[in-house]
Amino acid sequence: MASAIELYQEGKVTLSRATEMAGMICEEFKDVLVEKGLKIRVESLSDEEFNEGLKLIKDIREKR
Repeated sequence: MASAIELYQEGKVTLSRATEMAGMICEEFKDVLVEKGLKIRVESLSDEEFNEGLKLIKDIREKR
């Protein structure tokens, strides 16, 4: 778990990936970060990533 926390804090892995590496669920991992006094980064999508996701959702809805 220590390596997952370190990689997350260094920005080398996402919260999801660090959670997987630690073998925990997301809320548990967040609790550990808070207990250690570490900040949880809010990850945001670029405009391109957002638009790709939006297009994917629209495509899925149209196929129904």
